[in-house]
Amino acid sequence: MVCPDCERPYPSTACIGKRYQIDGASYDPIPWGEEAQFLTYEQQVTTLETEVLSGGRGRLSKADVRQELERFVATTDPEAWNSRSCPACGVEQGEYHHHLCDYEECPACGGQPLICPCEIDIEITDHEQVQADASSQGHLAKLLGQLR
Repeated sequence: MVCPDCERPYPSTACIGKRYQIDGASYDPIPWGEEAQFLTYEQQVTTLETEVLSGGRGRLSKADVRQELERFVATTDPEAWNSRSCPACGVEQGEYHHHLCDYEECPACGGQPLICPCEIDIEITDHEQVQADASSQGHLAKLLGQLR
């Protein structure tokens, strides 16, 4: 899959600079790791501990959630968890998600842009990066054509 904003394949480096126009207001996109649903290692452990104390989660019993907590603690490196890249689009913490990423958060309503009610118009602010990427892709295509 290719990002329609920067034309880079997923997973890839950060998307280009952009601003969102939503209902007449201008918003910066929320970088990976700064979303409300992003949980640090400590927050993930605390969430699971709270679910154990409250008797479970949904159809999961208290014992099931306790096993999930024990498995998470035993198999997860806190440093790697806190510094992981976005599992959907591959950007690193502090970078902008690619367009239509499952983990992106709408800066206006806090929902997921794929399904939130906001109409989001994207304004590209890093035109130099778009031109540089297009130029390098054109150069690569020329080189590949010479190999044939």
